[in-house]
Amino acid sequence: MAAAVVWVPALAAETVERHYSPAYAACLDRAGGVTPEMRFCISAEQERWEAQLNGAYRQAMASLPLARQAGLRGEERSWLRRREHVCASAGDDEAGGTLQPVEIDQCYLDETIRRTLRLRAYR
Repeated sequence: MAAAVVWVPALAAETVERHYSPAYAACLDRAGGVTPEMRFCISAEQERWEAQLNGAYRQAMASLPLARQAGLRGEERSWLRRREHVCASAGDDEAGGTLQPVEIDQCYLDETIRRTLRLRAYR
């Protein structure tokens, strides 16, 4: 019996935000809008989510027959390229300002969360 692919609908920003860790929210509060501190907070949360993403990917791959693993591998590579493309311009509204790198970092975090949630639902 072939496994079905189940997709999580596109997640709005407010939906992604509810997946942020309490440590991330507390870190941002302490950062007080200071760019380097905000970027540190985003980086720490990104590391947490990258670990979850990798675990979800490994689980999804392990659950698939060999014939379908290549498809997921290709999909993951496409997602990585898409994330690069989308997030490269995420801070364009703030071009040249101190918030530009924050917006780019935030994009990577949010896209990583979305992908992790999709992989967790992969069947």
